[in-house]
Amino acid sequence: MISHRHRFIFIHLTKTAGSSIEKVLGGRKKGVEIHYDRLPEALCRRYYLFTFVRNPWDRVVSHYYYTYLRFQRKLGLEAPYSFAYFVRHMDAIYRRVIASGRHDEKEWVHVLPQVDLNFHPDRFRYLDFIGRFERLQRDFDRVCDDIGIERRILPHTRRRPRPHYTTFYDDALCALVADRYRRDIETFGYRFGED
Repeated sequence: MISHRHRFIFIHLTKTAGSSIEKVLGGRKKGVEIHYDRLPEALCRRYYLFTFVRNPWDRVVSHYYYTYLRFQRKLGLEAPYSFAYFVRHMDAIYRRVIASGRHDEKEWVHVLPQVDLNFHPDRFRYLDFIGRFERLQRDFDRVCDDIGIERRILPHTRRRPRPHYTTFYDDALCALVADRYRRDIETFGYRFGED
């Protein structure tokens, strides 16, 4: 999302409250996607760039609910798959989502590490702020202050009630996610069980 009026660029990563942020900041037109790696470097230098990230273990639980609620019936799954099955077979599940013909390859972004989503290596340095989902409102208040707009309360546009993410994991599943999202964990300093 780009605002020329307020001179900012919001890099929307999946499952990090990006829809809520876009809604409060004026939204984006359907079908218009901005990829960080395609932004002119001069624009990246002149505008305030920000994004939000999320604890990888929590993000995987969110993806589980997202795919389960959104795709279970569409894919003809008789019974819900378990969280353990989802973690072990994420790639295959998303290949099936894409192959169903109802969704295109952009669905694949849901299983990519956050560092791979719109983070062009040369332009990563232009990010002025990386907020955390875990302190969403506080970090969004900082963004509002930084871009010079009145602070606003973020709505929970797609929030679904569920148990704390740590209750979904045993040691083996925790290790699988840690391995898959190692770069996110190292880059953003996340640890299992820390909010």
